[in-house]
Amino acid sequence: MAKRTAGRAALIAGVMTVAVLASGCNGALPAERDRDDKRSSQRKSATAAPVTRAEAEKVMDRYERINNAANKKQDAGLLSGIEAGNLLERDKATFEQFETLSKKDKDAYRQGFTYRKRTYLIPAGANWFAVTATPTYSKETQLVVFEKKSGSWKMTASVWPKEELPELAKGPGGRAVAADLGAKSGPLAPNELTNAYEDVFETGGRKDGKVFGPSSTLSGTKKIHRDRGKELGPGARVTFFETEPAHTETYALKTEKGGVLAIAPLSHKIETLVTRPGLEITPSDTEAVYDSRRRPVVITDLHGQGLFHLPARGRPTSLDVTYEIVDSH
Repeated sequence: MAKRTAGRAALIAGVMTVAVLASGCNGALPAERDRDDKRSSQRKSATAAPVTRAEAEKVMDRYERINNAANKKQDAGLLSGIEAGNLLERDKATFEQFETLSKKDKDAYRQGFTYRKRTYLIPAGANWFAVTATPTYSKETQLVVFEKKSGSWKMTASVWPKEELPELAKGPGGRAVAADLGAKSGPLAPNELTNAYEDVFETGGRKDGKVFGPSSTLSGTKKIHRDRGKELGPGARVTFFETEPAHTETYALKTEKGGVLAIAPLSHKIETLVTRPGLEITPSDTEAVYDSRRRPVVITDLHGQGLFHLPARGRPTSLDVTYEIVDSH
């Protein structure tokens, strides 16, 4: 699973260098079996939980065990048995880029860990559940999602809230309550978050992204946009463009005050282009994993996930965004 190293969440649009985090998950799965999982979920009673707490505990324990073994050997095949979607895609990219990490980060990544202070958020009638927990290598709380994929539970989302989470609504039996992805909570619906937030990278939030209220995550993203290409000087131009996520799963829970807490996919590319004849760009170590040539234009693809609070009234806020380079050419 996603293990954060010292390079956590630093995204520098300089010589197209993007600091790497270790983690994420996603994988291609047979479409027919996934449809069967969803149909089975839809047939469940609206009050039926996808798992019991004891079953969810076993899912988490199994994940820890296999994930630690996969991380130790950077074994993507082993990881694909417990991860899927956006997260697996990012974690596989981390394995590809492993030699670019510092010795300290490599050593930390190979060390096993367990999840403490687990809280299970199991919405009735869904084919997924969430967990908040603190890994033993960190003091930060992590929010992860497991979804039923091809008959087994796989982690598909991982975010790290930078601010306190809102209190969640409780349904029958004290269970979490899933939110409608297409229903607006305030000015946005959960399935509109991807486009709105990527506008902050693309324009600095002058268009769709202007809907977001202040947060440390938003400030960090605006700084990335504002400082893009600063280290390159006048000889090159850096531009961010929104792209279509390879994995579109969005997860949303209702909050106690009528709002929504949502995890949404994120995706953009960074284009670095020389502005004078005869110049070339040297890709960063991470980008060079995919294409090490000096060239007049470097296009780097980043995929990730974001955590958002959409209150019933007021402006939505971004609580975390995390990305991984998945290609560069």
